[in-house]
Parts: sequence; structure tokens; C-alpha cells
Amino acid sequence: MRAIPLILLGAALLLLAGCPESETFGTGDDDDVGDDDVIGDDDTGDDDTGDDDSAGDDDSAGDDDTADDDTGDDDDSAEQEVDGGLSLQYAEVPDHVGGMTTYLTFGAHFSEQLAPGSGGVDFAGPEAVDECAVTQYSWDDMQGGTPPELLYQSAGTLTLTGAQGTFEIEPVEHGGITTYGLELTPGTDIDTGSTWDISGAGDEYPGFDYPGGLELAAALHLVSPEVTDYFEVTGELDLQWTGGSLPHVTIEIVDWDLEDDDNVYVHCWVDNDGAFTVPSEVMDLFPVDDIYLQLSQPVYEIRPAGDRWIGVGTGASVVSTGYRP
Repeated sequence: MRAIPLILLGAALLLLAGCPESETFGTGDDDDVGDDDVIGDDDTGDDDTGDDDSAGDDDSAGDDDTADDDTGDDDDSAEQEVDGGLSLQYAEVPDHVGGMTTYLTFGAHFSEQLAPGSGGVDFAGPEAVDECAVTQYSWDDMQGGTPPELLYQSAGTLTLTGAQGTFEIEPVEHGGITTYGLELTPGTDIDTGSTWDISGAGDEYPGFDYPGGLELAAALHLVSPEVTDYFEVTGELDLQWTGGSLPHVTIEIVDWDLEDDDNVYVHCWVDNDGAFTVPSEVMDLFPVDDIYLQLSQPVYEIRPAGDRWIGVGTGASVVSTGYRP
């Protein structure tokens, strides 16, 4: 199993189109979602690199229409069009032989929008802490939108520097799409809870230099259900975890067979206190199918590059697999 489709599963869903139904469950509180964990005022769904090996599809699974935008920032970046994306993603993924594999992937893209897209699935996000939002949608729903027309551009050589070393990354063009990608060898000992420097030499897209610009949260570790288990869910889903370095955790659950007419996407935003129960009335909405579970701590910020704006995001995730009998 490759890690990338799972790490970006929630984010990929946000780029699909249609008119789903949504509902919110949970006790919640008065805190706005995303205040502590996300900087800036743009969601990350525009940051798709189009590269299966680069973790470049936006910045974390689940940066949809939660109150990620309510950050209290007065920065002018809130009014600007984001036309570039940088993404650094860490994940712990089961290897299906009783162990775990770790991945660190980097992806980027830069572009000029020639024509806007239309439509798009309005995937629901929680409105308060300890709340889950549910979106039910069909395969036909996912086919209903039109993506924006983009002219992809090069930003020259990108230089990424962190605890694992310095990497110079060149643009790759395929089918009219220019992207950047890097994946460390699976199983590499990754220093999470760290910052990385990123810079671009500049080319068609302006150069930039962001010392410490990629802040990677400390790793999350799923305790229950165990990551290496193919867990069964017949009612509520009790989750326990350790780790993380941000105040909140994003929980996402999706059924795998997206070509069905009864797909379910669950997005919860909870305190990082090590435990949360997804209610049975939420889990009972899933059809009989495999389900994928991801816990993550995304960070997102908008940064200037000359007269352009780049969405910069990271995520530290743990992924597991189960089923609804």
C-alpha cells in the first residue's frame, strides 16, 4: 500500500464535485474550529499538485469548510488569490504484516488561473470542538463540477532543509502540469515536531524564501484501535491516541468504494486529550464496506511570493483501516 492516497484521501474528496447532504453531530463547545491550528484565511483545496508521489494535494486531509477561516488574522493575505501550494506531510501507516511504516513527502505546484472552476462538493466541517460533521454523497455527485483552468509554472529549483538534510528539488512537467515532489524512503526515522526551511529560486513564478516556513507537528500514535489491526465497527467508534503538539486533532473517516451511491465522509475536530468517541448514529450511516480512518494535525498558512500568494501546509497523520460488517 502506498501512503499518499490515504494521507490525502480527505483532501482529495474536497476537490470533487456534486451536491451532497450534510449533518453535524456532537456536543461541541463555544470554541471556533481551527483557531489554534490554522493560520490564514484560505482553504487548501486549491493546492493540488497533480503528482501521485508528492503529497501535493492540498495540505492535509480535511481542510474543507470548517471554521479554519476564522483565525482572527488581520493579514491582507485573506483577500488574495492563492495560486501556489507547498505541502509537507508525515504519516504512520500500517504495513499489513503487523508493523508500521513512516512516510515523509513533499509536494508543490505553482500556476496562473486562466478560468475559474464551477460547482464543487460542499463537504461539511464541524462548527465547534468535539463535534463531527457528516456528508453523504454519491458517485454522480462527485462528477458534477468543473475544475479551474490553470497554466502551471516553474518556480525554479526548490531547496528544502530540515533535520533529515537538504534537498534540491527540480520541477517535473508531465502532460502540461508542472509539479515538484520528494518522498523519503519509507521507514526513514523522521524528526517530527520540527520546522523546515523552504525556498524557491524563481522562474516563471516569483522566488521566495521562508526560513522555518514549514512547521511539522509532533507525530500522533493511534492506541485504540491499534493501527495494525483491521478493526470492526458495529456501533460507536472509541478512539485513543498519544502524541501531537497542537491543541486539537482532526479525525476523518470515509468508506472506500467511492463509486457507490451511499458514500459517507465524517470530519471531527476534537481536543487533543487522547480520547474521542464517534457516536453510533454517525458510524451507522456507513454502508457495509471498508472504511479508512485518519487522525491528523494540519497547519496551514498563506505566504507572499512577490505579488503572488502561496498556501503553505503541513500535516502529521496516522492512518488505519477497518470495516463495517
